[in-house]
Amino acid sequence: MEYVFIIFSLCLHLVAFYLIVILVQRMNKLKNDMTGGVDQESIQVTLDHYLEEIRQENDDLIKRLKRLENAEKKQEQVPASEPVAEKKQPGPSSAPPPAPKENKTSFAEQLKASMIVEEPSGLPTEDVEDTVEQSMASRILQLHESGLSVEAIAQQLNQGKGEVELIINIHNKRQS
Repeated sequence: MEYVFIIFSLCLHLVAFYLIVILVQRMNKLKNDMTGGVDQESIQVTLDHYLEEIRQENDDLIKRLKRLENAEKKQEQVPASEPVAEKKQPGPSSAPPPAPKENKTSFAEQLKASMIVEEPSGLPTEDVEDTVEQSMASRILQLHESGLSVEAIAQQLNQGKGEVELIINIHNKRQS
């Protein structure tokens, strides 16, 4: 009779192990469905690629800002020698003389100044209408200066919170 109980116990153990294996498989399937069926490696590769693109865009932005700063320094040096050159040129000038810029100009003003294109004086300007749109960075900085939080700016402009923080941080570093 003892043999019957031992055999019955072994059968119950086998059934229990089988059920445990089935439950583990179902849990793995459920966990896989919750993550969208995407494994961790593909998520990591995608995030790495996105991060690399952001770094490259940041580097490009920094290079552009340095070029803009260098151009501004050159423009500040030119007005000192410009009055002499203007006295030598006879006749009225069609373009107004450039206004002296402040040393600390805001990022938005620099972006606007970089978007202005001077037209040759020989071409008619009556027919041309220029439309100037504010860039995303200048809108972010304008809203930040008006006192909105990063979350509110991101929600209003349909941008990511990280992008808004990045633009504000870059602007703050440039001013200090």
